[in-house]
Amino acid sequence: MPDFEKAPDHVETMATQIIEEYHEHLIGRNIGYYFRDKAASSGGRIVLGRARKVTGWAHLYTNLDFVIELAQDEWDDMSEERREALLDHELEHCKIEEGVPKIRPHDIEEFTAIIERRGIWTHDLRRTNEALQNADQMELPFDASKEDPDQLVLPLEEGEEEPEAVPA
Repeated sequence: MPDFEKAPDHVETMATQIIEEYHEHLIGRNIGYYFRDKAASSGGRIVLGRARKVTGWAHLYTNLDFVIELAQDEWDDMSEERREALLDHELEHCKIEEGVPKIRPHDIEEFTAIIERRGIWTHDLRRTNEALQNADQMELPFDASKEDPDQLVLPLEEGEEEPEAVPA
């Protein structure tokens, strides 16, 4: 079983700055941040983080709207810029629809092999391609021996089981 602990205050401070700059709809929302000791995996990929909405009895007792889970073993090896990117990514999943917290899915879903064979064939891919071309930076430095830069994973779907932690 994985171990969990509340993230240190500097994680929430970093998230608050990101919220104020990019996620104004989350200002005033109660968001909890916690570490999972070792990254989980899903579909053979390391899960760096996961956003969840808090509902039912958990919301009743915690008054949290969302929780952000971060993989401590991965976080510890990240640069400050990559930590900010991960938090920003997870906060992007958190949306408010008619006053109700919801989880927003990723903008695109596609296989690299299909893009290699078929190119930019959907509107979602076209928008993503334009965003990549207009980005101030194309990628943040990472340790390629440790991880795949494409390993941010969708949040768990309704009824989906949480995967076991990846052994170190």
